[in-house]
Amino acid sequence: MEQRLTTLKREGRAAASVTALIESLRANLPLGVLITHDRMRSRDRRCVAEVRHGVCGGCHLALAVGNVAAVRHGDLHRCGNCGRYLFIVEDEPAAAVPASAAARSFRPSPAESARLRQML
Repeated sequence: MEQRLTTLKREGRAAASVTALIESLRANLPLGVLITHDRMRSRDRRCVAEVRHGVCGGCHLALAVGNVAAVRHGDLHRCGNCGRYLFIVEDEPAAAVPASAAARSFRPSPAESARLRQML
């Protein structure tokens, strides 16, 4: 019983420190951003969305190239359709094809070359 009480007190202190951290972060945000965030959260909606390949992760619609460039530059923008604040997710690089495999895929084998020459 004593251990449970000690654990609950520790969790209460941790929750209080998290609440204080959240409040200090909210103090640094512009009022308009806070109002939009609170309004969306009251409707059980997420207020941020990731951008991958120029598409909003919230509504899955393509964004204007200028908006994507501005978000990539570091500006704070919202999606014109769903209203979420946007952030860029770095695209994962495509799997690299080894040079030897790429070279082989474009060269016909000697048998194929002979067959192609006969066709011409």
